[in-house]
Amino acid sequence: MQIFSENDLDFSFPNNWHVIKLDDHEFYRRNIEPIGANLKSVDFLIRHNDTGFDKLLLIEVKDFRGYAVANRKRQANGELIQEIIEKALHSITINYLGHFNQIPEFKIINTLTNNSPNEINLILFLEEDNSLTLRQKQLFYSNSLRNNIEIKIKQRLWKNASIKFRILSREELRDRDEFKVN
Repeated sequence: MQIFSENDLDFSFPNNWHVIKLDDHEFYRRNIEPIGANLKSVDFLIRHNDTGFDKLLLIEVKDFRGYAVANRKRQANGELIQEIIEKALHSITINYLGHFNQIPEFKIINTLTNNSPNEINLILFLEEDNSLTLRQKQLFYSNSLRNNIEIKIKQRLWKNASIKFRILSREELRDRDEFKVN
């Protein structure tokens, strides 16, 4: 397994996945940030083909543990939704630029060649305070800000760009999910 740390969380990905920790990658730091175009990236850009179904996976990590109140306004006013969508679309652009500039990791992951993925998935990995049980959270979220975020991002990204979206946390990872978080 490949292990990457982000926001005090350890993400474990299978060895046969091509993973770039995008916002820490040298190409992003040295070539993209200095442009000053305010291009932002998701935390992980991943390409895998475990089951014969080729996927590009974008993961943005938000750890709101201890900061729920401070982030509630961003969730309610749509700022977080806009940030996630922009980061996803910017990351796809950064991926293309990395490939165009012959950066080896991006050539492997590249999604804009004859070897396009069957699917693009965006995951918001959202950790929140654990004062509620998983079942209580599920009931609460059915009418919550989190549910609103998920619906709005799904509507905008799937309808306009065919990008699938879901929100996950450590509690929600299932055995069928290909990666793990500790």
